[in-house]
Amino acid sequence: METFSQAIAQESQNTQALLYRAQTYVQMREHEAALKDFRELLRLDPTNAKAWHGQGVA
Repeated sequence: METFSQAIAQESQNTQALLYRAQTYVQMREHEAALKDFRELLRLDPTNAKAWHGQGVA
């Protein structure tokens, strides 16, 4: 988790790190945090199917 957060802090538009962190939040059952990351990811990449799916799961 810390690695993903560091990558996002260094490059706020790092969609891969946002996706992985959001998916990790889902696994940890931290749904609000996951939704926040999925929404940011979709703002940056509205065609990201994994983000749309993840948002539905969270």
